[in-house]
Amino acid sequence: MSGDDGLARRISLWRILVLGVTLAACNRGSDDATKGSLHLLLTDKPPDLTITSVKVSIDRIEVHGASSGWQVVSLAPRTFDLLTLKNVTAELALSSLPADHYTQIRLKIVSGEVTVNGATQPLIVPSGAQSGLKLIASFDVKTGQVTVLTLDFDADSSVHCNKGHGCMLRPTIKVVGAQELDFDGDGVPDTADNCPSVPNPDQADADGDGLGDACDSCLSGPDSDADGICNAVDNCPSDPNPDQSNVDGDGLGDVCDDQRSTATLAPTELVECFDAAVLVGFAATLQRDRFAVISEQPVSTGSGASAPRVCHIELFDYDKGADLQANIDLATSVVSASQSLTGVLPALGPTEETQARTIAEVGTLAAQLAANPGFERSGHAGGAGISCNIHRCVEIRYFVRGADQGAVPAAEPANSTVHWRTLNTIAVTTVDLTTLSVVNTEVF
Repeated sequence: MSGDDGLARRISLWRILVLGVTLAACNRGSDDATKGSLHLLLTDKPPDLTITSVKVSIDRIEVHGASSGWQVVSLAPRTFDLLTLKNVTAELALSSLPADHYTQIRLKIVSGEVTVNGATQPLIVPSGAQSGLKLIASFDVKTGQVTVLTLDFDADSSVHCNKGHGCMLRPTIKVVGAQELDFDGDGVPDTADNCPSVPNPDQADADGDGLGDACDSCLSGPDSDADGICNAVDNCPSDPNPDQSNVDGDGLGDVCDDQRSTATLAPTELVECFDAAVLVGFAATLQRDRFAVISEQPVSTGSGASAPRVCHIELFDYDKGADLQANIDLATSVVSASQSLTGVLPALGPTEETQARTIAEVGTLAAQLAANPGFERSGHAGGAGISCNIHRCVEIRYFVRGADQGAVPAAEPANSTVHWRTLNTIAVTTVDLTTLSVVNTEVF
């Protein structure tokens, strides 16, 4: 997700140091029977142990913010061979986080394996899969900016092997701040690089828009809002909107469109409006009832790009004979207003006439329609019959147009004429959508 308070958070994994130390302790006897002895041994990695691969698997990464608490950065399992990362960076995670001051990074290392003298064996990871490995690191995530950290994982200092006892991972990791990085290796630090992901040591910027020519998609003209879209074709040249979203198709992007609140609902907004109404607003009312969507329309909430998007949805509950209406804030899916009305006859919903036709157009009526090619239909809510006084009914009139009866004067504009034709009714049917049955059919 993205948003004004969102932040892209990128953490890379980099091994650069080569150092191996093993610490061991054992207990021996003493001349004093009342005391024990502590014997500490310090040794380098045995020279006859040749480690050619150190693989660790990480399946969860979290960071701790002063205000936001623990935040999940990644749940994607990743496996790295640390010995292949000398002078190379491997992407560990990229995530959006709340703007905050962060003080800890926690890695859940679930497993590991090491290849020693050509033989692969498990790498013991104490507490790695349970409590996770915690790193103390102080860094800030700021709104609209990218914070880049490198976890400098010293593989040789982190792997401790003892003949006959296997190998254990005791990670030695240094957290390197963004100001020390040069991701593209062009000699310009990322914090000053106008193309941090593309090598451009000359930092050329022909149009002076702050983006280097090597990564600027608008070399032919300015890009005032630095969203990657040239002013000449940007539907909001002063407001960043790389997606160029324009839900009402009026040529102005949503972020700078004063009429945004009344724009036609997009397909995804229709789904959000429906879900909020059915699963939240009227969940207790509808339960297992049959219902139909009557309409979904945008609600005017004022002008300006900051005006919220709100939809008005109308449903009809067949089982309760109730007309349900609600307003939904599309940004939060919160139901801001709702009502349930009885004794109300709303207009037909977009699927109701189709459902009624499926029920009615069989048998005698189907034969009558087949005998009148080119027939037309006209449906409306309601209909004759006692059941239609308490149930939801649809009346459909079928007709064919007669011959042209010539021109007659039109009411307006002045001195104009219209042609008229007779409409010959061939059948009328009424369908009860509450019981899904035909109430009456007349064939002429």
